[in-house]
Amino acid sequence: MSASILIVDDDPHIRGALADLLRDEGYRVLVAHHGRDALRVLGQERPQLILVDVVMPVMDGPAFIAEVRTRVPLRNVPIVVMTGTVDRVPPRLGLPLVTKPIEIHSLLDLVRHHCAPDDAAGEDTAVPAAKAPDDDSGGFDCCAAGRPVS
Repeated sequence: MSASILIVDDDPHIRGALADLLRDEGYRVLVAHHGRDALRVLGQERPQLILVDVVMPVMDGPAFIAEVRTRVPLRNVPIVVMTGTVDRVPPRLGLPLVTKPIEIHSLLDLVRHHCAPDDAAGEDTAVPAAKAPDDDSGGFDCCAAGRPVS
């Protein structure tokens, strides 16, 4: 069975593009529109990795992460934070950060690190540092009506 990844992002373009990318890479993808929606998903599923946006309605990323960390079965599921507004990421989170627009290769490196085929769900492992893109060729440009979405 392929590893599952939960994508939590309020932007349907980003959510859809990431879901398509990860499905094409062979992962099982779960999606949620905001933190509260994601908690409902986590009531039924235990993904091997969670990708979560910071700024979302209803329940934002930091509130969602805090809630996940209080739940024993989910406490060690790796979380990667995605944001277009780095200054709004609380430093206390201490989690890997992917900035928008997302650099595909860096994201896939993080995903592969946490979702190796034989990995047990929720193993607590170190995260490789995201590398800066050498050029724009690997950038993940989520656009709506010709403007970047973050």
